[in-house]
Amino acid sequence: MKKLIILLTILSNSLLWAQSEENNTITFNFENTSVALPQSSFYSTLQILDIRKQKEDVGFVKYGGQNSKKKLLLSKTIENIFKDYFNQLLPQNSVSKNLTFLLRDFYISETPNQANFLLKGAFFAQENETYHLISKVEKKISFNSTDKLISLQKQVNNLISTEIKTAMESNNFLLERTFTLNDMISYDDIMKSEIPLYSNNKYPDGIYKSFESLKHLKPDFPIQEIVLSPSGIKKIKYKDNSGEIVNAKPIAYAIIKDNNIYIKGLNFYGVIKEKNNFYFVGEVIQGPSFGDVLLGTAIGGVGGGIAMSQSTTLTYKYRIDYESGEFVRD
Repeated sequence: MKKLIILLTILSNSLLWAQSEENNTITFNFENTSVALPQSSFYSTLQILDIRKQKEDVGFVKYGGQNSKKKLLLSKTIENIFKDYFNQLLPQNSVSKNLTFLLRDFYISETPNQANFLLKGAFFAQENETYHLISKVEKKISFNSTDKLISLQKQVNNLISTEIKTAMESNNFLLERTFTLNDMISYDDIMKSEIPLYSNNKYPDGIYKSFESLKHLKPDFPIQEIVLSPSGIKKIKYKDNSGEIVNAKPIAYAIIKDNNIYIKGLNFYGVIKEKNNFYFVGEVIQGPSFGDVLLGTAIGGVGGGIAMSQSTTLTYKYRIDYESGEFVRD
């Protein structure tokens, strides 16, 4: 009798665990594409090179009064998602050539207030053992509606199909250099080597209005007055186009003084370089769209602008995205 009770207890616990696992997941479906077929394609095959750091985590859903969280599962693998859409879009008039998609990020999330999707990657045209970069992909979907998940599924399906179709029709190389397979795996480091901010150790003093000017190390204004504090910059002024000395904080994305970089969040914070990335610890405004809904995605704005409405401040260690200048919490 005792053995029977123990057996029933084990079976009961196993059943409850299985139900718990099932109840804690939700499936994101991918339907056939509704995008019109291209008239022709420069490629007849597609391969996926996945270099994401977190390959098992593709997203989550929070819903209900208790704001309960479910792990997101895909109805098919990411490789099959892309290949299925490619094959559906493939016209009869296509060149016998391989197209490669370098997948850098793929994340889906839904909260009671927001539905989000992030896709980052790059398409390469293969010629023998070399690859040519033909397009970069950095797409975000963020919206609010009653049927968020259903609407998001349609939008994600359409976005991926559209990006594939655009690549199929493209044969223009963005860079003169070619990539090997190993180069593609080190894509981020190679792209950073083309950016002066990452490839130099000397940074010119000045006020930088945007990430574009910062990454090219081309200050927009010289510094007229600066007061430093242990926590960063207390006061910073510049001479505007009318000749008046004014506060630089409203227009600045970053400040460089004596080879030290200060980035603007809620205040100006010192930036450190680690493993070929730039980081800072400080407060930034969590905007009403992405915020921390997508970990590893943008929290700050591009060009120094940070969304202020319906926002809260968050103090974390942030990485500055080398492509957009957005603040990323890894």
